[in-house]
Amino acid sequence: MTSQPWPGKLPVRNVRIARPTDQLDAVLRFYRDGLGLPELDRFAGHAGYEGVLLGLPGHLPVQAENPYWTEHGAVTVEDPDHWRVVLVPQPQT
Repeated sequence: MTSQPWPGKLPVRNVRIARPTDQLDAVLRFYRDGLGLPELDRFAGHAGYEGVLLGLPGHLPVQAENPYWTEHGAVTVEDPDHWRVVLVPQPQT
């Protein structure tokens, strides 16, 4: 996969995705190689958990299942477990 620049319409404040998987290597490839998120750190043996911390930017979008997100300028990506991640721009006030 090839990552693309982070969309300017999605200014980043904070992002945290924490969820279980039995495919950590495939999920890491998706977020690191597919979305282009740089690997910042990793951990193992923390209360029985292991994980990877990633930074920003870059991703390949897919069609949102709910058209509401597309209509409101969101970007949707899908990981190897077929979980969809919806990145929503901050509403303008």
